Amino acid sequence: MIGTPGVKAIIAAVEKHNYRLRRLDIFSNQGSTEDVDSPESLSEWRTTYALLQRVLIRNAQLKRATEEQSFRLLRHARILLLHPAPSTPLPSSDHHRSPPTADNYLVLLPTELKQHILYFIAPDLSSMQRVNIYTYATSLATLPKLLPKLTSSMGLNRSPACSVGHCTGVHMQAVTSRQCTREKWLAAMGCDAYQPEGRYHS
Repeated sequence: MIGTPGVKAIIAAVEKHNYRLRRLDIFSNQGSTEDVDSPESLSEWRTTYALLQRVLIRNAQLKRATEEQSFRLLRHARILLLHPAPSTPLPSSDHHRSPPTADNYLVLLPTELKQHILYFIAPDLSSMQRVNIYTYATSLATLPKLLPKLTSSMGLNRSPACSVGHCTGVHMQAVTSRQCTREKWLAAMGCDAYQPEGRYHS
């Protein structure tokens, strides 16, 4: 048993260096020489436990913010970085030319300015996390496949099995599969946890 000082040292290390940990059991680490029933000991353990909870809650909140910002950044990076530049505008004498839009102007911006704009969509991500997402977003190989157009012959009519809960099971499987895919993508991007600047995903 490492006792209260050892537990405090571990919590301090987690607070400074570990943003992934969200569970930690400390209740079995009181030293054998400590009077666990004394008011001073109980008060110190309550304080230590409160500190631990604060650190673990911080990690959970930062993880949630990192994941949400990662998906948001991917959506906007697809539009801004993968969108083809508009064709050369027609001469100004052509009165039928459509007026330029905000989207046209954004597409024409240098890549550095585009990425600077995208930064404000995901300010909590590290530079490396954003680079990983930009690389993924600008790869044509990562674009989702188009689904075939559904027709009545492809299963649009309600199946009798749906009345006995079969459809609910299919829906739950789809949700689970989608969640698994999202988690794998976050891990591949190094965005499954908060990453302070200077710490890179390995």
